[in-house]
Amino acid sequence: MIRKIKSISNLGVFKGFEWDTEVREENGKTTPFQDINVIYGRNYSGKTTLSRIIRALETGVLSDKYENPSFSITLDDNSQVTQAALKNHTKTIRVFNEDFIRDNLRFIVNPDENIESFAILGDDNNKIEQEIAELELELGSNEIANETGLYAQLSSAKTASGIASQQHQSAKDALETQLSSKATDKKIGIKYKSERFGDQNYTIQKLKGDISLVQATDYHPPSEEQLTQYEKLILETALQPIPHFTAPNTKFQSLAAQTEVLVTKKISESNKIEELVKNAVLHRWVNEGRAHHKDKFNQCLFCDSTISADRWAVLDKHFDEESNQLEKNIDALIVQIEDEKKSISSALSIDKNLFYSKYHQELSDLDIH
Repeated sequence: MIRKIKSISNLGVFKGFEWDTEVREENGKTTPFQDINVIYGRNYSGKTTLSRIIRALETGVLSDKYENPSFSITLDDNSQVTQAALKNHTKTIRVFNEDFIRDNLRFIVNPDENIESFAILGDDNNKIEQEIAELELELGSNEIANETGLYAQLSSAKTASGIASQQHQSAKDALETQLSSKATDKKIGIKYKSERFGDQNYTIQKLKGDISLVQATDYHPPSEEQLTQYEKLILETALQPIPHFTAPNTKFQSLAAQTEVLVTKKISESNKIEELVKNAVLHRWVNEGRAHHKDKFNQCLFCDSTISADRWAVLDKHFDEESNQLEKNIDALIVQIEDEKKSISSALSIDKNLFYSKYHQELSDLDIH
């Protein structure tokens, strides 16, 4: 308990109060405080000031209406409590004065106000109050810039959280800038490298989607062999248009018409050797043999028999001028057809050589065989 208020200065009516010199009983001894004390007296005698000094030990705060106040209180264990260290004690002190009424029983002055709890009733109230005191000590002071205890930790955590939040936002903004550049920057953006990536409408959202895709647990990256094949495909360039093929001018219609005339032309069948008429191979063989023997030999070079004048006459009638002329015309037409074939083959060969010479390298790069 409180033993005495040892001294008071600059507090209300008290300017230089000293307990030992001013408070005495008739027998000359001072009277200490008891467990319960009632302070009474005339108006302006200092009752409120004394109650505020003692209540400061309860609340830990002295009213700021006083200028340069000081006091010293002696407890029953002879320890001292001053205005500079109001919580340097373990005493349980309760004061009922006008300040208490103002703080806790405001409804007395204003019916619309509430009642603040100020005490705990029951057998364990001392234990509860001790726990409250311990919790308040753990909480510490919430004075701005002078926080202590958990309030100090909270303030530090808020500061750290603010710094971390700023760093996170800065990193997020930087990442967003990098992703935007990678997706749509005109120099390095995927959007402007469609020859490699294939998408001319690429956006940052598509890039984020691709990143999520490759980060998925079921994603399997391509093998080295696949990457090599993809790289080859990427490096391929578009081939030049195939050169225009100019079809050669042909005489098919004219040659076909001439052929039709010759193969359908009828010649006289009189005085013709039937076997030769029916057998074209034999006909040619005899005609060629006739050329070898005529005017040179009367003996057959094949069988050594004599070729009679009558036989020569029969042969001359068979191979008459009309037949000879038809054969000459057929031979001449065959020559024209062969020449036409050579002309067409030559034209096609030139176009083919031009095509392969122009695309040989591209075809080789593409491994086309």
